[in-house]
Amino acid sequence: MTKMIIFLSLVSMSIIGGAIFYQYFKLESPVSPPVIEIIPASYDFGDIPYKKVETTFKIKNLGGENLEILGVSTSCGCTKAYAKENIIPPGGETELIVTFDPNLMDYKVVGKVFRAVFVSSNDPLNEEVRIDITANVVEG
Repeated sequence: MTKMIIFLSLVSMSIIGGAIFYQYFKLESPVSPPVIEIIPASYDFGDIPYKKVETTFKIKNLGGENLEILGVSTSCGCTKAYAKENIIPPGGETELIVTFDPNLMDYKVVGKVFRAVFVSSNDPLNEEVRIDITANVVEG
């Protein structure tokens, strides 16, 4: 009889101990962090007259958590950019609109122009993405 009580006590403690262990150390499948991808990675407007031009990029979230666009900036006042949505769910995408206007430069430039757009996000491995923009401004 004593052996039976000891046996049942050990089984009960094992079950209770297992439940406690499971509560504190349960293994959950990890959720991957947000992952930003911008397509295309760069853009060349080619030959353009002295006027404003625009293009659209796609910002994708390849991760498992929401991607937050924390800011969009440019290397020059002649280049403007904004994301249509600032929170992109896992697997989702939004548009990044970029305009370049040579009329907004401090001086008249003719020829090849290099500018950059910077997109900051909560992607822990790629907090800021740089997109290179080029154009060949021609008189006309």
